[in-house]
Amino acid sequence: MGIQDSEREGMFHLLASILHLGNVCFRSKSKEDQVAILKNTEALDVCCSQLQVIRDRIQTALTHKRTVTRGEEFHTPLSVEQALDARDAFAKALYSHLFNWLVVKINSIVFASLSKYSASIAVLDIFGFEMFQVNSLEQLCINYANEQLQYYFNEYIFYLEQEEYMKEKIDWKTIEFRDNQPCIDLISKFPVGLLHILDDESHFPKSTDESFLDKCHHEHSQHPNYIHPKQKVLVFGIRHYAGNVWYNVEYFLDKNRDVLRNDFVNILQDSKLPFISSLFKQTLTNQSNQTLAGTATRKRMPTVAAKFNSSLNSLIETMKKCHPFFVRCVKPNEDKSPSNFNEKLVLEQLRYSGMLETIRIRKSGYPIRLDFDAFLTRFHFLARNKEKLREMSLQGGISHILKSVAATGFQIGRSKVFLRETTELFLEKTKSIEIQAKCVIIQKVVRGYLTRMAFLRMKFSVRILQSAVRCFLERRRFLKFRKYVVYIQSTFRMLRVRRRYFVLLEAKRRSDRDKIQKQALMRAEQIALQLSKNRIVQREDNQIISQQQQQQEDVEGAFIFPPPPPGLSVDLSDCGIDINAMLNAINKIWTHPHIQNDLRRIEQDQVLEVPTKIQDLPKAVNNCPFSKYVKAFFQEEREWVMVKNKVPISFLKLSPSVDKEAKILFMLVQEFLTNSSFSLQDEITFGNYIIHKTLTSPQLQEELIAQLCNQTRCNYNEDQLSKAWVLLALCMSSFPLPKEIHPFMLNYVSHHAYDGYKAYCQFKLLRPTETQVQRWYPPCLLEWRSAKEFSTITLNIEYPDILRSGKCKLVSIDSWTRGQELGAALIQSRISSKLATT
Repeated sequence: MGIQDSEREGMFHLLASILHLGNVCFRSKSKEDQVAILKNTEALDVCCSQLQVIRDRIQTALTHKRTVTRGEEFHTPLSVEQALDARDAFAKALYSHLFNWLVVKINSIVFASLSKYSASIAVLDIFGFEMFQVNSLEQLCINYANEQLQYYFNEYIFYLEQEEYMKEKIDWKTIEFRDNQPCIDLISKFPVGLLHILDDESHFPKSTDESFLDKCHHEHSQHPNYIHPKQKVLVFGIRHYAGNVWYNVEYFLDKNRDVLRNDFVNILQDSKLPFISSLFKQTLTNQSNQTLAGTATRKRMPTVAAKFNSSLNSLIETMKKCHPFFVRCVKPNEDKSPSNFNEKLVLEQLRYSGMLETIRIRKSGYPIRLDFDAFLTRFHFLARNKEKLREMSLQGGISHILKSVAATGFQIGRSKVFLRETTELFLEKTKSIEIQAKCVIIQKVVRGYLTRMAFLRMKFSVRILQSAVRCFLERRRFLKFRKYVVYIQSTFRMLRVRRRYFVLLEAKRRSDRDKIQKQALMRAEQIALQLSKNRIVQREDNQIISQQQQQQEDVEGAFIFPPPPPGLSVDLSDCGIDINAMLNAINKIWTHPHIQNDLRRIEQDQVLEVPTKIQDLPKAVNNCPFSKYVKAFFQEEREWVMVKNKVPISFLKLSPSVDKEAKILFMLVQEFLTNSSFSLQDEITFGNYIIHKTLTSPQLQEELIAQLCNQTRCNYNEDQLSKAWVLLALCMSSFPLPKEIHPFMLNYVSHHAYDGYKAYCQFKLLRPTETQVQRWYPPCLLEWRSAKEFSTITLNIEYPDILRSGKCKLVSIDSWTRGQELGAALIQSRISSKLATT
């Protein structure tokens, strides 16, 4: 576009300053003093840096009004509302000057490229006639512009229409239309037009909206286009060509004075940016020239009405020098939605735009006008006698054509034919019928020619196709015959080779049969030798296993599972058994009945899992916190918190004899949790002793669960927590939990389980209770290691026919797996493997 880099950068600085100027706010200095002061200085600092002007001058211009009288300068403080108006006027002036500069720049570039041409096209787009619930100065200016344009439209269209009729000397009636010149005079005629009165009032310091309205009533109360309100309100009405409009004069004077003060112009002229300072150099000169026509010669600041009237007059003068075309746009609805035609809205737009009056005028006249040559070119073939038409004059030929079709509603002037719209439509329809008839004849001939050419091409193609089909059929017959010959030859050769094959096959079978008999004899000898060796090894293994079982039974009968003796005291030494002696004796004869390989992870692919029914986690588990169980079943003296000393009473409400046993049981639990000198063997032995006491005395089972849950409450010792949750998991594997504590225990495990024990204990608790039967013996070593490592127990099962099959099976079980379930799983596995191999 030819805009230089410095100009482009100046435009960006100016636009950025406008954006930051909108963030400038003001506040009152105090409740008593309503003088406006800056509320935020950051936005003004950024704005001044963008404009390259002095900040103090801008701040003073925004909050004070400078008045020069007889050589003296006065600064009047502004209120918050006045300061905001000054800020908005400053921003609008910046944007307006930039917009005008862009228009001039673009026009200069375009005009320079078209300077050798004298013709140009201009497009004017204005607001339509406006009539709202509340109309102000903006609507008055817009409607005044529409009145001027409507007057120009009437002058250009209607007067020229009548002049055209008179020039062509045709019979016509004088067209009557509504003249809106009185309405224009009411608004803009000097010296008492509404805009002149508004302009005069705007320059009086003490004038108000009421005084302006009073002068309007005084000057125009008898004017036919002026409407005086019946009540004393701040409104007046005007009878426009499109209808009556009431205008509210509130803020008329303030809006009319919305101009840029000289303070801002002087500041911007001193800007360090050449682009900004150059925009405002001619501002004061241009403002002094933009006043209403006929006002006094004294220099005044131009008002909004003055600028608008000057711009409108310039537009009308420009339009009078051009050849205009009018385009009326009509909206079908206000929502811009498809297939929605608002008749009332469309009728109002047609009335406001003057289209109804235009339609009436055009309908009463002759809107279609054609030169003689143009008419003859379009309709010459409508004449009945075309030879006679060539000998006639232009007017005679046109008359002959119109009489040939019996047309009405036309007049023939000196150089043009005037037609009504219905006559023009009739001629076009008749022309269309004639053209259609001629087109049918042309189409008939062309289609006949095209059809014959297509027939000839088809005939030639059929001959080629016939020859190709005959060739194809003969070739297919030949290939079929050759196929049969080849088939007969191949069958004969196959039979001859087949006979030779059967002879060789019989000889091969006899040789293989002899080899198989020799191999079977050797295999029988090897199996007999292997069976004898296996019997010897099996006999030795049975002897070793029987010895180990005897030793284990001796230990369990003598030390591990003795019945709790009566009369236990509070101390461990008074429990009826010497714990240290028992542990020392067990350690001397301790043997591991299992090896580490018996513990395997479930994820191994070669392990067979025994089907286990697991219930879904109940939805109401969150409604059963363990604290509710404590309140319901713990004794009143008991609290749910870890106990480090002896307990005077049991946790649950028990009988006196069982209560004494419960206190001793708690001491055993404390010793199990707090004794850090226990080895793994001691820990397993002592834990089995505790579980064995609950197996022999079922009343203590729920008491043991309550004690363990209590000792894990607020216990931050990692070693004690680990031991407590191992013992708690083994209790879930040794006896079924009572129904009263089961839902609360499931909630406690789900929310407070120690590291890794949540899923392990949930698996134990979600098994159906009907599959759980109280056991006779405490957990074995495999169960202890399974509880410590969160793993499942894996057994190596050997089938009875292992010598024949050479296979064994790893089976994953848990503490509640029954022998019936294990056997069913093994049988099902063998059946599946056999089906897979077959």
